[in-house]
Amino acid sequence: AVFPVIHSLVFIFRSMGLSFMEVTVALMGKKLEGYRPLRKFTIILGTSVVALLGIIAFTPLSTFWFHTVSGLSTELTRFAILPTQIFTIIAGLSVLLSFQRGILVNLRRTAPITLATILEVTGIMLLLWLTISVLHWTGAVAAAFSLVLGRMLANIYLSFSVSHSLKPYKESPK
Repeated sequence: AVFPVIHSLVFIFRSMGLSFMEVTVALMGKKLEGYRPLRKFTIILGTSVVALLGIIAFTPLSTFWFHTVSGLSTELTRFAILPTQIFTIIAGLSVLLSFQRGILVNLRRTAPITLATILEVTGIMLLLWLTISVLHWTGAVAAAFSLVLGRMLANIYLSFSVSHSLKPYKESPK
C-alpha cells in the first residue's frame, strides 16, 4: 500500500538523472573532450539528489511528506520511512547509470548496457525472492533493498566496461 507513495517521492529525485544520458551523449564530444566536466557534473548532481532525498528520508520531513502531503495514516507513514531511507542512494545511482550509459553510447559500445540491464533485472528478481520468501521481509523493504542492490550491480558492471572503454583515450598523448 505504501510502495507507490514511496516510489513517487523517490522518482522526483531519480528523474533528475533520467535524461542525463542524452546530455552526456550530446556534450561528450567525438574525442571525449567533455568527459571531465561531465564527470564533475555527475558527481555534483548525484551527490545533490542523494543529499536532498536523504534530508527528507532521515528527518521529520519524511513524516510531513508521507502523512501531511501524501495523506498516509500514522501507521503507514512509519512503515514508509525505512524503505525510503534504503531508496535514498538510488537517486545518485541513477545519475551514475545515465553517465555510464552515455559514455558507452558515445563510444558505440552498447552491448555492456544490455548486459548490465540483464544483470540488474536478474539481481532484483533473485533478491526479491530471497528477501521475501527466505528472509520474510515486508514487501516495501524487500523491494527497496532489491532495487537498490540490483542498480548497484548494474553500476559496478558498467564501471568496468566504461573503464576498459576509456583506456585508449587516457593513454593517447594530448
